[in-house]
Amino acid sequence: MGRLSHLRQKQNQQSSFTNGFVNGIQINFANSNLGTAFNQVLNANGMSSTIPTPNHKINRWDTWTSAKIIIGESNGTGTNKTEFNLKSINVGLDRRIDKTKTIGFALGLGKEDRTATGTDFTGDVDTTQYTLSSYGALELNQHTAIEAVLGIAKGTHKVNSTTTSDNQNSSGYFASVAYRGNMQKGKLGLSPYARYDISRIKMKATDALTNSETTTDEALAIGVDINHTSDYEDGNLTRFANLEYKSDIRREGTTYISQNAEQEISLKLGITYQKGDTNTTINYQRTQSTNNKAHSNGIEGTLRWKF
Repeated sequence: MGRLSHLRQKQNQQSSFTNGFVNGIQINFANSNLGTAFNQVLNANGMSSTIPTPNHKINRWDTWTSAKIIIGESNGTGTNKTEFNLKSINVGLDRRIDKTKTIGFALGLGKEDRTATGTDFTGDVDTTQYTLSSYGALELNQHTAIEAVLGIAKGTHKVNSTTTSDNQNSSGYFASVAYRGNMQKGKLGLSPYARYDISRIKMKATDALTNSETTTDEALAIGVDINHTSDYEDGNLTRFANLEYKSDIRREGTTYISQNAEQEISLKLGITYQKGDTNTTINYQRTQSTNNKAHSNGIEGTLRWKF
């Protein structure tokens, strides 16, 4: 996540503007009943913190690598609760085509373990997922840009509950388009944005889970990224914050998780330390539903380096 966010900040420090982002995948499970298994699995989004600009090149392409760990929990109404942890690794390459255009490609492998307790489903869901995506940015002028990401995902989900134990496969796509502004004053950066997200996932039927299910999610988001960079111990220390409001367009779900996700506000606070070719980030994120008390908390740690 955030592959081109650092490029934008680097260009700002050089009195020119580069914009863009790499996608992030958040796997989100919700269960209307055991027969249909899940009504929400994939949520695509972008915009994140920083990542170092690599010098390693394949011809004219820059290369990058990142590894991430996320630990958190999500609380719904009543006794509904989910604990989760995610581990992922991503590799990619990108290049600046001309003064206003950037394009790149990324390959990701992620593993997520979830333990759910609730009225609709109680058990474990362990997911292994592969993603292939392309991303890019088009600078409209010195202070605005359009960012986009498009990708496909394939996963295997091991479901284990009090009544069912089975493996279920899935496939789908995700995309995001964002209009982003940029204001820079010294080492302080302010970047408001508006974004459209869409994802479509199909869960395939198995002997135990007899129903296939296809879910399409669409959402609009507005938010702002704030960051401040200073010198620290022969490196750079960046403090960053993100505030975002996101609203589901379709609002087709009937379960408590789907209802909670119709409108939500998220806040992310973190720091990034960059020294040489290595970049380390840690941040806390809180997501709050606007229609009831449902919320989630997560701690994210990311290590990025060149290859």
